[in-house]
Amino acid sequence: MSRQLSRADQDEILARHGITSVESDELVIFDGEDFTIYKLIVKAPGPVIPANRKARRAAHAAKRKAQSA
Repeated sequence: MSRQLSRADQDEILARHGITSVESDELVIFDGEDFTIYKLIVKAPGPVIPANRKARRAAHAAKRKAQSA
């Protein structure tokens, strides 16, 4: 079972790859030390639409987790 990375751990991993900031229209998904950055597609005036199904699933899971907390 993988552990939840802290924000500091995430920042450190990104910094090792030369990434110092993530734009508001980007979604970063971590899988241990590996990560994928997705560019989100925005359509007006509706909500932000993830660029692919994996990102959509992750966004939905995060929303469910936030609602239960």
